[in-house]
Amino acid sequence: MAVQVIAGTVSVTGGSAAIVFSQAQTIAAGTTLVFAAQPGIPYQLLNAIAAGTAGTLTTPYAGLTNAALGATIQRQIIVLDYTQIGNGLTQVSVVFWLVAPPTRVIPQPGFVSAIQSNVPAPPTTAEIAMLVSGQLVEKFDGAVQGLTAAAIETALAARYVQAQASLTAQAAGAKYVNAYFDGNAWTLPP
Repeated sequence: MAVQVIAGTVSVTGGSAAIVFSQAQTIAAGTTLVFAAQPGIPYQLLNAIAAGTAGTLTTPYAGLTNAALGATIQRQIIVLDYTQIGNGLTQVSVVFWLVAPPTRVIPQPGFVSAIQSNVPAPPTTAEIAMLVSGQLVEKFDGAVQGLTAAAIETALAARYVQAQASLTAQAAGAKYVNAYFDGNAWTLPP
């Protein structure tokens, strides 16, 4: 399954980061949500929700006010490769789907995901649209090793949080897209 549907609905207010779920939820801070009225715009929860209904997004909701909106939890870490390497160790390679902050949304026409279309949960049309539009950024993360699935999952979650924080903290960088170095000097796009 590519996305998890939120039980019940979510009340959102245009221009506000506050959201209210119709049913109690337990959702971790940093979880990526996608609302039915804006299928191409990912949002993240600022704080964890523990069996509660009130939440806060990291950015204000940009759509129209809606008292009963459907929502899904978006994938963030996708395993590309899983290998037993000996001595009880398992190694995994993953991609992170990071939410681009508004100043870092850089469209990527022709983008091709590292996730193959022939896997059990290939990228959905909405996920590909968010990657192409630059709303989501796909970042390859090298091999993580561990003795147990829990150790690997914990390490990957920590690396995801670090990668998301790094992307969020970066200044606007659109002027560097398509820049190149010819061996002598850097050329920036017009």
